[in-house]
Amino acid sequence: MNCQKLRNAWKDFKDRRTLQLCSNMNGCEKLKPVFIHKYANPRPLKGVNVSLYFDYKFNSSAWMTRILLNEWLKDLYEQMISQDRQILMILDNVP
Repeated sequence: MNCQKLRNAWKDFKDRRTLQLCSNMNGCEKLKPVFIHKYANPRPLKGVNVSLYFDYKFNSSAWMTRILLNEWLKDLYEQMISQDRQILMILDNVP
């Protein structure tokens, strides 16, 4: 799987999708992006191992819902606790 195939798959999406990005303040540490789509197995991603590039989630609206955000925050919390780190998180709802 190469980046060109993933880029072509991204262009094939014609409907709604959400991409969540997260990094520390100076950008030197980035978390894996979260991609949210309407379908569990969208056709453009057929045969693509998406777990290598981003975390894939789905729901009927392709939006970041409270449930998806809570799951993501729980995973982040567990990751930070295992590394004995503390964080301050600022969330922004950009349209």
